[in-house]
Amino acid sequence: MYVVDADDVAHDVDRLPPRAARAFAEFRAAVELSPWTVAPSINPDNPYAPVRLHLLQSDDGSALISYLVRDLERIVDVLRLQWLG
Repeated sequence: MYVVDADDVAHDVDRLPPRAARAFAEFRAAVELSPWTVAPSINPDNPYAPVRLHLLQSDDGSALISYLVRDLERIVDVLRLQWLG
């Protein structure tokens, strides 16, 4: 299991609409178990790159989440959460 560090985006998470907040909780649970399979690399030339980009979708709207997988430490850093509406 991985530890998810979302401290840098906590303010953004708090501002999500209710259904999007639930979708974020589901995203978080998924990356705790298998961060490599939740989203593709942001670099199409390197599918094993540790920075990933996930499109979060809910009935309230969508958000982009970028995260970094630090495999040796078993940590996932959520770098950015951008609400798209």
